[in-house]
Amino acid sequence: YQDKNCTLVFSALAKKDLTGVLSPLRDCPAVKRVIFTCIDGQDSTNIFEDIWKQGNVKKPYRVVDRPLAALDLAVSEKPDLVICAGSLYLIGDLLKGMEYVQFS
Repeated sequence: YQDKNCTLVFSALAKKDLTGVLSPLRDCPAVKRVIFTCIDGQDSTNIFEDIWKQGNVKKPYRVVDRPLAALDLAVSEKPDLVICAGSLYLIGDLLKGMEYVQFS
């Protein structure tokens, strides 16, 4: 997937080893941009940003409060692939809301 235009939608619980999780993603050539979001009831986005910046990465990123809005933004940018990862809570939040949302 190195030649693909991939967007990562990411969220995880703050109590996880976020540096350990984000470091390989930061260095992954397939990930061209990242959208950080919050799991329902958590706000770890500042932590994500701080860890992401530690690697002096030039990949663009955005922070979006709600998972569905993050996914909608990712899809609207028309990448070859959208990867949602980090936590099963994120996937649960996305699946819970997808029946009510029509993506652009």
